[in-house]
Amino acid sequence: MSWRERVWQRGGILDWLKAFGLALRLLLFFKTFFLQTMVVRSTSMFPAHLPGDLVLVNKLSYGARIPFTNVRVFGLGSIFPGDVVAFNFPMEGQKEIHQRSVYIKRCVAGPGEILKLDNGQVFINNDSLQAPAPSFNFNVQITDSALVDSVILGLGIPEEVITEGRNELFVPLTWPQAYSLEDVLGAENVSSTVESTPGERAYIFPFSPNFNWNDDNYGPLRIPAKGDTLKLTIANWPLYDRLITIYENNAVSIGKNQKISINGNESGRYIIKQDYFFVLGDNRHNSFDSRFWGFVPADHIIGKIF
Repeated sequence: MSWRERVWQRGGILDWLKAFGLALRLLLFFKTFFLQTMVVRSTSMFPAHLPGDLVLVNKLSYGARIPFTNVRVFGLGSIFPGDVVAFNFPMEGQKEIHQRSVYIKRCVAGPGEILKLDNGQVFINNDSLQAPAPSFNFNVQITDSALVDSVILGLGIPEEVITEGRNELFVPLTWPQAYSLEDVLGAENVSSTVESTPGERAYIFPFSPNFNWNDDNYGPLRIPAKGDTLKLTIANWPLYDRLITIYENNAVSIGKNQKISINGNESGRYIIKQDYFFVLGDNRHNSFDSRFWGFVPADHIIGKIF
C-alpha cells in the first residue's frame, strides 16, 4: 500500500479539505461583513493616498450589505464629514449596485448638511471642514530644473502626480507646501490655479446655468436626507432629476405647463426615501467626484477607510 493510500484511509486529505473549506467560508464571511482590503487605483486622494496603497475598509462602520442584494445589516456607526469612504460609483446605472466600480473619496457633507466651497475651502453648515489639508494644482515655472526637482523631491511630491508642460510643471500642493516652494523659487514662479470667483461651468453638477458654480466655488447646497420633502420647480429640477428617477426609481414627466409629475402626481413635492452624501477627492483639481456627477446614495456606501 502506497503512502498516498495510507493517508487517504486515515482521513488526512478529507480532514484537510474540510478545514480548508471552513477557513475559506470564514474568510468570505469576514470579508463580507467586517473588513475588506482594497487597492487605491488613482491619484485623486493625494496626499492621503497614492496608487498602489493598500487600505482597509471597515464595513461595520455603516453596516455591510448582504451579498447580491441592497439589504444592509445593522451598522455600528455613521459616516461623518472628513471620513474617507469606499462606495460603488452611482453613474454606472446599467449594472447592479454591487457590480459597479469602487471609488474611494472623502465624505465632505452628509444628509441634511449644507455644503459650500469658497475658493477651494470646504464649509459645512458655515463651519470649516475639519480634515487633512487637500492639494490644489499649482503652476511651477522651471527657471532652474535641478533646483525645482530638488525642492519638489524635498517636499515629498511623487512623480506620478506631476504633469509637465512647456517650461512649467503642474504640481498638486497643499497651501503650506506651496508657501515653502515660493520661499525657494520666488512667488512669481509659483501660482495657484484655484478659481477665486464663482462662475458657471457646463461640466459641473447639476449641469445647469441656474447654478453659478465651478470646481472651487460651489453651493450652498443642502445634501438630501431621508424624509426630506422637496418642493420641486423647473429651476431646481436638475439637482434632483437623477436622484428621483434613477436612485429612487420613480416615473417622471414634465407637462407643457412646466409642472413636474411624479408617478402621476402633480403636487410638485417629493419625499426623499434614503440618505445621500457628497464626496471629494483630496487632490481637488485631479479628482472625478461629486462636483461632476452629484450625490452618493446611502445604498452605494461600502464602508469607511481606516
